[in-house]
Amino acid sequence: MRLRFYISFVLFFILKVGFCGNNLDKPDFESWEINSNPYNVIYNQQYYLQKEDYNPEKSGKSFEGGSNAQRKTNSIKFKQLLDGKGILIDFKSISRDPDHIDSISLKNVYFIEGLNRKVWVEKQGNKWLINKEAQKNIVKLHQEVYPFGSDFILNLMPYKEGIIFWV
Repeated sequence: MRLRFYISFVLFFILKVGFCGNNLDKPDFESWEINSNPYNVIYNQQYYLQKEDYNPEKSGKSFEGGSNAQRKTNSIKFKQLLDGKGILIDFKSISRDPDHIDSISLKNVYFIEGLNRKVWVEKQGNKWLINKEAQKNIVKLHQEVYPFGSDFILNLMPYKEGIIFWV
């Protein structure tokens, strides 16, 4: 009985995510400006994982280090995490200041709302990126939202081809 309920819940979620995506407008910044402020980093990451403009390689440019494949995977997991937790990003509230300072930590960081200060964008030199520590937290939080490998259903087919994401 539990398995039937769980499968029904997961299928409902997949259909909901597939038909209720964010309608983001094309970024109003150039590709070389992706890492210029917290807003551009987060907007870029989310925009290029929408069905209409699906390009995980471009989305992965918001992440620090690792291979292209790892950045793409983490970017997709981040989008799935936000969708799975029902977190909608309010882009109007994200700082566009290239010198943004968090009022609590007094550092050049911007924390993603709804994730208990576990995922953030950080200024490194002149670039804003989702750093490696935040990426580790994304993977941990993703495993909490999709326990026991239940995200396999999300990975059955490419998002661009059908309803859901792939990793």
